[in-house]
Amino acid sequence: MGDAQCMLRSAQVSVLQKSNLVVVSATSGTTNLLIELAQSAEKKTWPETEAIIEKISGIHLKIANDLKLPEQQFKTINLLLTELTAVAQGIFLLKDCSTKALDFLQSFGERLSS
Repeated sequence: MGDAQCMLRSAQVSVLQKSNLVVVSATSGTTNLLIELAQSAEKKTWPETEAIIEKISGIHLKIANDLKLPEQQFKTINLLLTELTAVAQGIFLLKDCSTKALDFLQSFGERLSS
C-alpha cells in the first residue's frame, strides 16, 4: 500500500467482503527503508541514520494526515516512531545489528501500516 488512497480502497474491499480479519503489510518502500536504517545505524553516522527515520516518519504521518485519523491514532504512530528511534539508537551505539534486532526493526513496517 503506497498511500492513503490505497488504504481506503483496501478498507472498502474488506467492508464489501464483510471480512472478519484483515492482514496488512508495510507501506510501499518501508521495508527497504527499515533495512537501510539497520545498515546505517550499524555502519554510518547518526545524522545519516536519523534522516532515514525522518523519511519513515514522513511517509506514515502523511498517510495519517491524508486519512484524517483521530488524535489517538497519531499518538500511537508517534509512540511507534519513538520506539523505532530507540531501537535504531541501540544498534547505533552498539555498532551491531543482530538478526533479532533486524527482525524487530522490520516489524515496524507492519505495525505502522496497521
